Amino acid sequence: MGLFQRLHSTNKAIIEAVGTLGRAKVPLISEERPAPPVPGGNPTPALRIPELVQLFHAINSLNARDQPYILQFIGSVPGEGVSTIAASFVEIAASQRTKQILLIDCNPASGAATQPPSLIDAFHETGSIDAAIRTAADHQRIKLARLSTAEDARLGIDAADLRRLLELAAKSFPVIVLDCPPAIQAPESLALARYCDGTVIVVAAETTARSVIDQTKRALERFDANIIGMVFNQQKNYIPRWLDRRD
Repeated sequence: MGLFQRLHSTNKAIIEAVGTLGRAKVPLISEERPAPPVPGGNPTPALRIPELVQLFHAINSLNARDQPYILQFIGSVPGEGVSTIAASFVEIAASQRTKQILLIDCNPASGAATQPPSLIDAFHETGSIDAAIRTAADHQRIKLARLSTAEDARLGIDAADLRRLLELAAKSFPVIVLDCPPAIQAPESLALARYCDGTVIVVAAETTARSVIDQTKRALERFDANIIGMVFNQQKNYIPRWLDRRD
């Protein structure tokens, strides 16, 4: 946790985003929309949000020993674009590193009969997580996995095993990103914070009430979350084509 504690205390440019909640007309995120996909061309990139590039490089600059880290992205209510922001950060990280990046979908499963095993399933059955990890389409350095196949917030794993699972993942992936469901719907998202080196709160600009954001922040802090900043999402929800949600 030392790396992210230093980030919290030294990188005020990111942390001070918390103080701009009342200034919604000053965008913290570029309003540029992604270009439409070109048939037969390269996959449409995720959003290149300046604050996420800044966050990635701020972490990198303090990570002199290249320690692996787990970063949680979470919103307060549905529709804030957490998956969009998490995917964008992963794509930025993958473009800046030669090693593979793991994006873990922590949202409730769809219930589809053909879905691959989750990390928790694979860990319980084999003691390994390899069977649950797949490569993103056209992005060899981005790996995808689902945390649980449960259709609700219950994970079906005890705290000690979950910690061991994430430690196992960190041996293979220097950057692990958790795409979490909103705090108001999934208390397990709050509990996941204690296993992460840092938490980023995603806010739908001009939509989410300040009181709701404050409530989420306090709830995360009760679970020892290390909140390193907020990202104000003014984009329409956009999921890049490499992030296949059909499972």
